[in-house]
Amino acid sequence: MVRISYDPDADILYVELRDEKEADVISIGDAEVLVDGEGRPVAIEIWNASKHGLKEIITDASVIE
Repeated sequence: MVRISYDPDADILYVELRDEKEADVISIGDAEVLVDGEGRPVAIEIWNASKHGLKEIITDASVIE
């Protein structure tokens, strides 16, 4: 199950894709993709989320923890 959380103070949107331990981080601009030991995505962090057109997701309480 995908879980989404948002930290308004840091303006970071966190999308957990799988409940696995991260082994590495791939940085891509204002985002980080956390991957497991086999390189499969575990989670995504998006910094400055409100500035990247994600305002609708951030403010939709039905999907944010």
